[in-house]
Amino acid sequence: MDHAQRLLELSFYNQSLGKSVIAKKYRIESSRYLNEQLDKSLTRDNDLIGLCRIALDNKLTISDKIIWMSSQVDDNFFPPVFQGLKTYIDSDEIYQEKLLSVPEDFEPIVEWKSCTELPNEWSNNGVDNLFQDSLDDCSFVASFLSCNNIGIPLMDKVTPHKNSFKYAVRLTFNGCERLVFIDSRLPLLRNTSKTLRVSSFSNKDLLWPSIIEKAFLKMCDDGYKFSGSNSAIANYALTGWIPEVIKTSSCTLADISRLHEDFRDGNVVLCLGTGNLTERECKQYGLIPNHDYAVTKLSFTNDSEYKFDIRNPWNKGQKAVTITDLSTFEVIYANRNPIMFSHMNQLSGICQSQVNEEFIDLILNHSQYTLGNDGNSTIDVILFFERHSLRKKISVESRIEIFQSEGERLISRRNKASKECVSNNTNFHFITIELKPLEKVTVVIDIGESSIRSHPFTLKAFTNDSTITLNKALSRPGCFKQIDLELTPLNSGGNWDNYAYYKNPQLIVTLHGDSTDEAPFESAVFSKSDKTLFTYTVFWKSDDPDFPFITDASKNKLVSTDNKYKYRSCTRSRVVSCDKSYLFVLSSYEPDAIESFKVFFQCSHDFSIEWAETSLGLFTKEETFSWKDQLVKEFIILVSNPSKLKVHAVNTNNKRRSKLNCSLSFQNTLISSLQDYTDNLYGCFINGNLEIPGKYLLQFVI
Repeated sequence: MDHAQRLLELSFYNQSLGKSVIAKKYRIESSRYLNEQLDKSLTRDNDLIGLCRIALDNKLTISDKIIWMSSQVDDNFFPPVFQGLKTYIDSDEIYQEKLLSVPEDFEPIVEWKSCTELPNEWSNNGVDNLFQDSLDDCSFVASFLSCNNIGIPLMDKVTPHKNSFKYAVRLTFNGCERLVFIDSRLPLLRNTSKTLRVSSFSNKDLLWPSIIEKAFLKMCDDGYKFSGSNSAIANYALTGWIPEVIKTSSCTLADISRLHEDFRDGNVVLCLGTGNLTERECKQYGLIPNHDYAVTKLSFTNDSEYKFDIRNPWNKGQKAVTITDLSTFEVIYANRNPIMFSHMNQLSGICQSQVNEEFIDLILNHSQYTLGNDGNSTIDVILFFERHSLRKKISVESRIEIFQSEGERLISRRNKASKECVSNNTNFHFITIELKPLEKVTVVIDIGESSIRSHPFTLKAFTNDSTITLNKALSRPGCFKQIDLELTPLNSGGNWDNYAYYKNPQLIVTLHGDSTDEAPFESAVFSKSDKTLFTYTVFWKSDDPDFPFITDASKNKLVSTDNKYKYRSCTRSRVVSCDKSYLFVLSSYEPDAIESFKVFFQCSHDFSIEWAETSLGLFTKEETFSWKDQLVKEFIILVSNPSKLKVHAVNTNNKRRSKLNCSLSFQNTLISSLQDYTDNLYGCFINGNLEIPGKYLLQFVI
C-alpha cells in the first residue's frame, strides 16, 4: 500500500507538470496495486476505497496543479496529504536516505542510530519537559511546547506510531499539509551528556518529538546545521494555523485582550521573541537575545494588567517565568486556529519576480486578485499569503498591496489609493482588512528580484461571513492598447514652455462611437528609470492634415494636463466624448532626454491610435539665420517638378522673440501666408502646392 500511494502521488505531480504520459503510467501501476488489495480485503476499507476513487479522478484545477507542482523542493519530494485518508507506510522495508548535515564541531562525535535500536515510547509522558540543547532551534522547541500546552496532539503528525525504518510526518508548508518522509536514524553524541536533538529531561525514551524535529529540519533544508527561523513559521508548519507576527512596540492592551480570549479558548498558539539585547538587559531580566520563548499561560489580574508565563526552551528543567512587561521582547508570534472562521476562500497562482527596478509603478503584469464583500454588512477579513519555496537558501522581498478600487485589474500603483501594504523577506504575509458592504478591493502581489523567475504562492481569505469572494482580477471591459515610446535627443523637445516642444512624441487617439456618447478613458505612462521628470498632455487634434502635431499649445486646445512633471509614472482618468480625436503629447521637463516609456490606454468604447508625424516630410532642409538689422528675410526655392512645400520657422530664443509673418508666392502671386503676425512659441507653419516648375519666393517678416 505504501508503494501504491507513492505512485499515486508521483502521478499527480507529473500531471501538474504536463507530463501526461508519465502520469498515466504511474496511475495505472498504482491502480493495479490498489485493486489487488481491494480484492484481498475481507472488510470494507474506506481508506482503500478513497484512494481508488482518487486514482480514477485525474482532474486538477489550476490551483491544484500549482499545489502539486510545489512538491519538489530542490532534491526532496514533499507530496500533499490526501486529506481524510490514511497515510500508508511500510514499516518493515529498509529505508535509508542521505544523512542530514551536522555542525562541523560535532561531526567527530556524532553517531547515527535507528529508533528501532533505541527505547522508543509512543506517549505524551514528558512532552511538556522538552528542551533544546546543542541545536539552535529555539523557534521549533518553543513552538512545540506552546502547541502541547494548549492540547494540540502533535504525536498524530507522525505515521506510524511504532518502530519503523521509515516515518511520514505531516507538516504544513508550500500551501498545504504535506508529507515529509524520513528514515529512522537520529544523531547521538558520544562521550558527552549533550544532545543534538530535542529531548525530554523527564522521559529519555520519548523519541517521536525528535522524529518531527528531523522532518522539520529536512523541510528547512538546513539539517542539524539549522540557522534559525521564527516561532510563527514553526507553529504554522506544526499546525497549519494562520501565522501573525505582532510587534510589541505597536501592541495595545486591546490586542492582548483579544489574544487572551483566543488563548483561553485554545484557538491561538503564542510565543514571544526577543531582539537584540544589551548584556545589562540580559542579566537584569534573565533573557537571551534573538531567542524565542514558549507561552504557557496568559492571564489578566485586572482590566489593565496582564501576565505571561513563559518557558525558555534552552533551559533544562526550568520552570515557567512570569513577565508583566513586554518592552524587553520584540515580537509576539500568534498562530490562530482556522476553525475560528466559518469561511475560507483559497487560490494558488504563480507570480513573476521583478527582475530589476525598471517601470517601478507598472503593475499590470503583477498577480492581481479581487477581494470583495457581496453582503450588506461590514466584515473583517484575514488575508494570508504564502510564497512557496521550491529552492531553499533564497531570500526574496515580497509585497502585498491592497488598493481601493472596484476590484478591477490595475495598471499603475499610483492611480488608486493604497488601503494596506505589507512587505518583508519571509514567505508569509498576514493582513487584516475591513470591507464595507458591497466593497471590492484589488490585491496586488509583488515579488522582488530573485535568482529564480517564477514563484508559486497560495492566497487565503478567512472570515465569518459567506459573502466574501476572492477571484482573479479582470481588466475592465472595453478596448485596451499599449504602445512603447522613446525619448532621444532627436525628438525630446522638453516642456511646453520650450520652443522645441513640438518635436516630442505624439499620438492621435480617435474614439469610435456615437457623437452623443461619453466614455471613461484611462491613460498611464511609465518610465523605464526613475531619473527623468516627465508628463503627458492631451489636446484636441488639429484639423490641419499637413500639420497633425502640436503647433500651438493654447489653452483652448487643451483637454487634459496636471501641470506637474513626475518621476516613474503619470496616470489620468476622465470622461471623454466619443467620435472625437485627441492629440497625446509626451514630454520630459528638460530637452534632449534619453528615456524609454510604456504607454497604456483603456476605454469602454473602441478607439484607434496612430502616430502624429512631427517631421515635415521625407526631404527636408534646415536653414539657420539671424535678423541683425533686417526686417525681412527672403529665400528662393527652385522647383523642377510639381510638389508640396511645408515650412516651419521658429525663434530658438525662448525668452526673447518678435512677432513673425510668413508667406509663399510665385511670380508675384500669393500661394500661402499667415493671416496675421504671430509670436507663437512654437513658430509659424505654412504650406502650399508648388504646381508649376520655377522659382518660388519664401518671405519672413518681423
